[in-house]
Amino acid sequence: EIKASLSRAVLLRELWPGVAFWSRKLFSFLKLYGRRFSKEDHILFINLLYELVTLPNLEPHMMCSYARLLIQLLKWVWKQSMHMHYTMLLCWAERALGLLEEEL
Repeated sequence: EIKASLSRAVLLRELWPGVAFWSRKLFSFLKLYGRRFSKEDHILFINLLYELVTLPNLEPHMMCSYARLLIQLLKWVWKQSMHMHYTMLLCWAERALGLLEEEL
């Protein structure tokens, strides 16, 4: 149910409340049961959350919640299984640090 509903919310581009709600459900599921789905589904969840975290102009609190879930999912996967583009995350981190410096 979580996988189907999360996919539906992403396809409808309903970040709030759809994706936020179902990503919280997935986070709760992981805390309670661990990884109880196939490795392929696990990799698909990771790729989906990576894309969500790297969305341009995403609200910081939403990015934070998606990043927390992404970290939980990454804890269960071997490094060889993942092929991500870390340059987008590096750009995001530099942008976030620049915003912090401006506030100070």
